[in-house]
Amino acid sequence: MKFKKELSVTHLLFLSVGSILGSGWLFGAYYTAKTAGPASLISWIIGGFLVGFVALTYAELCSSFPITGGTTVLPYLWFGKLTGFIYSWVGWLWPTVVAPIETQAILQYASTIFPKLIVAETHKLTAFGFLIAIGIMILLVAINVAGVKIMANINSFITIWKIFIPILVFFVLFLTSHHPLNLVNYGGLAPYGIKGILESISVGGISFSFFGFQTVIFLAGEAKNPKKTLPIALFGGMGLCLLIYLLIQYAFLTAITIHGPVNDPGVWKYLSFTEDAGPFYGIFTGLSLYFMAKIILSDAIFSPLGTAIGYVAGSSRILYSIADQKDAPKFLSQINTKGVPVNAILVNFLIGILFFIPFSGWQSMVSFLSAAIVFTYSIGPLVLPYARSKSTNSAHSFRVPFLHFTCILSFFICNLLLLWSGWEVVSKLLFFLLFGIIYFCIKSFFQKEEKFKNLKIINSIWVFLYIGCFSVTAYFSVYGLGIGKLLFGYDIVAVFVYSIFIFFLAQKSLLNKKTNDHEMLPVHSPISS
Repeated sequence: MKFKKELSVTHLLFLSVGSILGSGWLFGAYYTAKTAGPASLISWIIGGFLVGFVALTYAELCSSFPITGGTTVLPYLWFGKLTGFIYSWVGWLWPTVVAPIETQAILQYASTIFPKLIVAETHKLTAFGFLIAIGIMILLVAINVAGVKIMANINSFITIWKIFIPILVFFVLFLTSHHPLNLVNYGGLAPYGIKGILESISVGGISFSFFGFQTVIFLAGEAKNPKKTLPIALFGGMGLCLLIYLLIQYAFLTAITIHGPVNDPGVWKYLSFTEDAGPFYGIFTGLSLYFMAKIILSDAIFSPLGTAIGYVAGSSRILYSIADQKDAPKFLSQINTKGVPVNAILVNFLIGILFFIPFSGWQSMVSFLSAAIVFTYSIGPLVLPYARSKSTNSAHSFRVPFLHFTCILSFFICNLLLLWSGWEVVSKLLFFLLFGIIYFCIKSFFQKEEKFKNLKIINSIWVFLYIGCFSVTAYFSVYGLGIGKLLFGYDIVAVFVYSIFIFFLAQKSLLNKKTNDHEMLPVHSPISS
């Protein structure tokens, strides 16, 4: 069976907006305010620009190579199985965990009226909350199993709601509780300086809030006329969502009533109020606007649910792609008569449930996922220069201007986002990377086929050097439990230097240009047909 090309530009645009505009607006304004104060408005602009710049490389990749499973296939193709697996491992991990994150967001907001769902001090799920979470995950599976077109139509309806509610929230707060002096009092516009502005992009949930654009890439193989529709869906969705995020952040900053000395910048860092497990619900109940509080609760269901629907679809396609490369059990690459990889969806469902256990609350999950996402995105600018030369339909696809400059800058941006995640987060990512590499080596050793065939270890050395570079930089940095030896400014220079080195080393590590690419592509890839 093959995937069906049923997604129009409207479907893709709604999927883009629906995947981006999830729990980020419900929680992001609160956590970025705690990290950056009023300068969180600047953080959103910088974060949106940086992620958008990275998306440039993916706009060309996914329009030139509309492969189901996204660009996780390309590292296999041009660096060999070892590099391909490393990127696919993390590239599968983070979308699989998004559905649990969005489910956590639903329950965390719902706990404001059903406190038995979470433990108040840690925001971890109670036993009862865990059962409800499983029920929500089952609903997500059922929607996706029904078929990609049905899934997209349901998502489109939810997305209309998701766009309307944040805009409504902005106008209601602007008209009922507007304190613009909050932007200049309590330490001024940037009470925590440039460090707070940059750190909030990663740990405040800003970068995570934009990363939903890749859902469109995951489903590129099921898009109609992808060379035209995919760039429109990518950048149209990101631009609209940036505007909404800025409106919501401004509304939050100016709506809250702060109790504390006017010159004390610490009020932002320790910002809290009744029922801040659901920040906007807490604001509206504090203003006695109970009708809006009820609307927020309903949106706290629809917004995360819409995002989760798209990611259940996307993550299943990645697992399908990994199985198609024979790096996961074969039954995961099976597709039913509706063009849906049901087995992959079910396995992701079981694994997703496990992620409710080690993480406490929305922000804890998001901080880790942001770093994992950035790592997988770093492959795009590394493969694009060669990918352009291999594309047979480049004349009709989106073209990145100033190719090498754009790719180097995009890769540099990815590494800055990793740096700002901090050592506490990067160390967890390092653990998952090492776990995946060990699994892959053991699996390859015991395969009945020729051992280590197509691993291309020499072509993968740059990956291990890259992992070492960003891990060491994060450890010595001032971010997230780093030891603080690499001060601000010097850390950016260090990241820039190793970004240039790794970029050109990766270009030198590409497989022999004479390699028959089509033999290494997955069976169901449109390129191989």
